[in-house]
Amino acid sequence: MLSGRLHLIAAGLSPVLATALLMAAPVGASSADVTPRAGVGVRIDAALTISPSTYIPGQPLDVAISGTLTTTALRDVVCHSLTLTAARGSSPLLTRYASTDRTPQLAGESHTQEVSASLDMEPDDLPASGPITVTVDLQCSHMDAEGNWDVLDAVSQRIASGRIQPASGTVALSTRWLFPDDEEREVRPVTVSVTASAPITISVSRGSKTVWKTTSSKATYQAAIPLARTQQSGTYRVRVTTGGSTTTTDFRVSRGWAPIYDSVAAWPRCSTVTWSYDPAGAPRGGDVGVADDVGAVLKRYAELTGLRFEQVAKGRADIEIGWAPATWEDGPEAAGGASEKDGVLASGVLTMFTNSEWSRTPGFGVRGRGSLLYHEIGHILGLGHVSDDRLLMYPVHTFGQSPLVPQKGDTAGLRELYRPQSCR
Repeated sequence: MLSGRLHLIAAGLSPVLATALLMAAPVGASSADVTPRAGVGVRIDAALTISPSTYIPGQPLDVAISGTLTTTALRDVVCHSLTLTAARGSSPLLTRYASTDRTPQLAGESHTQEVSASLDMEPDDLPASGPITVTVDLQCSHMDAEGNWDVLDAVSQRIASGRIQPASGTVALSTRWLFPDDEEREVRPVTVSVTASAPITISVSRGSKTVWKTTSSKATYQAAIPLARTQQSGTYRVRVTTGGSTTTTDFRVSRGWAPIYDSVAAWPRCSTVTWSYDPAGAPRGGDVGVADDVGAVLKRYAELTGLRFEQVAKGRADIEIGWAPATWEDGPEAAGGASEKDGVLASGVLTMFTNSEWSRTPGFGVRGRGSLLYHEIGHILGLGHVSDDRLLMYPVHTFGQSPLVPQKGDTAGLRELYRPQSCR
């Protein structure tokens, strides 16, 4: 018996801050024969689960279809695709298509594959009330003696269906990502808000270890997870049990770095980011080696992020680097940052101030501008200030004591933002 995997031709999953309380019950499909058309026949045995069993009106809904699908050919066939449909009564809401592994089957042969697909629904796709019916249909076509088949000759058979009801209870987290070392913003505990049937039990675990647990007899309950219980980096699972049903949702804790914006933002992953250097306004001698120093910093950041950096003419770059006069005697040596929209960074700017001896000193020595460039370009790439003075992104630099290059926490932040291993 062969095995394969089914892939949905649609967008990937997106995180949802509020999660319906009830988990889905399996939806099984009994064996059935596809009604023959043009001599096509196949026996189907599908054991599929459609989840979740509830949705929250006005919030995105990710419908997951998973399980196994076994087809036994009554004639030579290819079962090549699935149709996933969500409807409210007789009114379709959304339809998506999936492609199977398209394994040819001769008469009498059986084939089993895993099904893993999703139907991602935006708030505008959902009804204001009432159940949503999700159906899964399999399409198969007759295969001739030469192994040819035509999708237009396909016959369809329903192999699973399920209902998703409006949620009667919800779980919401105050944040999905916690940064205990954030220097700029107050670090507040993750708050769990629950509306459901009492009693309510909330437990939080990291791996196999439960780090915190609480119970309430109230139907509406809000609890703050103590910061002392969420100090280690990693993924924490919040499990809420009420009325015999359990739902889970996750949040992440990252030590050693913090985002520059309240929302985590980054440049498009694995993309090419252009930069330019304009020497206009540079102090006497300050222009020496700037482009080389910037190039060396960006080479290291390319290794840490998976981004590609390319120097272009001024006025055409994603990141503009230049000089400006300072209006203070004792202030910042340089400033770096980027604009943000919907979690995506753009229009980076790095300004070195003409009265800064640090900016004017080339190279990567103790007093060289290299560490300054690393810090400010770190901001441009999405890193904010941290409270640990052993890290590059600490806001105060002490010559001879502060790090000159990115440290473990700095590099961990860049890897979490950009996942460079997937760019190779």
